Amino acid sequence: IMSRDSGTLNDPNYLCLYILAGMPALYTWYRSASFAGKVLSAVLSIMILSVAVKTQSRGGAIAFVIAVIFLLIKLPMKGRLLLVLGIGIASLFGALYVPTSTWSRLNSIFGASNSLTSDDSLATEAATDSAASRKRLLTQSLILTYRHPFLGVGAGSFQTAEASLAAETGRRGMWHATHNTYTQVSAELGLPALALYLAALLSCWSILRKIRAN
Repeated sequence: IMSRDSGTLNDPNYLCLYILAGMPALYTWYRSASFAGKVLSAVLSIMILSVAVKTQSRGGAIAFVIAVIFLLIKLPMKGRLLLVLGIGIASLFGALYVPTSTWSRLNSIFGASNSLTSDDSLATEAATDSAASRKRLLTQSLILTYRHPFLGVGAGSFQTAEASLAAETGRRGMWHATHNTYTQVSAELGLPALALYLAALLSCWSILRKIRAN
């Protein structure tokens, strides 16, 4: 899957997002399935999560942690215990079989740096550089939001605006998206558009809560 030449599946973040988006449907099936169906859904869950880990997506890891916290709040006690047990088993297998380079990339979320063997040094350096570049993009997007708070720099124009901003300090533009949906909206369309975007998300959340309550 990761060798696709085009399309969003070529991006590990999108791929991991698509994988994790299927987990709620799998959980819904688990709740109403027979014993055999529950076993099959558990096996599929392990397979899905193993592929998600292989993407090395830090955004996917953060989304997964948030989903687990949400489930720990919403599930009944039996469900919480099963979830904690499943996470414990998955963590054990992860510690044994997940490559060190993958853990290094995920640890870069917190700026952590591990002492690795020479085989993993290039992967560690790439993960560190990637984290640093995304922090710089976040900073640039906030600066552009501050400079253009009402209308932004224009839809789809962040990369060009970021390159111009970088040139002011004698640096080359990174020519990447912000990797942050919220600051991408605020930088390109302004704070009013960000407020509308957040209102839409809150509206969806409110509708889903009503559906769940009924």
